[in-house]
Amino acid sequence: MAHKAFPICASALSRSKARKIERFAKFDSTLEAYIASVFLVAQLGKNYAIDGGKRISGAALLQLAFDELKLAEREIGGEIVCVECSEGNKVLEAFYEKNGFFKAGRRVSESDGHAYTQYLSFLK
Repeated sequence: MAHKAFPICASALSRSKARKIERFAKFDSTLEAYIASVFLVAQLGKNYAIDGGKRISGAALLQLAFDELKLAEREIGGEIVCVECSEGNKVLEAFYEKNGFFKAGRRVSESDGHAYTQYLSFLK
């Protein structure tokens, strides 16, 4: 996990989400985006080599990550969480949306040109 400045395209937000984000972000009129400090959760994944009876669900894995982020939030502040997945990965997109994330943008890797869909959520 990392803490980083993150542009959130204003047009991707509903009015209620924009109001909530305004508590943590500054609006940049040139970019037409909010710049917020977010927790970036990277490489969240399950190990399918572990016996099914001992494996935890994806929702439980996300909850463990959120629990750790709540501890970090008390120390350094911040309340917005970002995850990414390969653009067009319908399974992960549905999983993130089912677990309270909303689509907030898109990033293209400078190193290999791969596109990622970015999702945001708020610490619960």
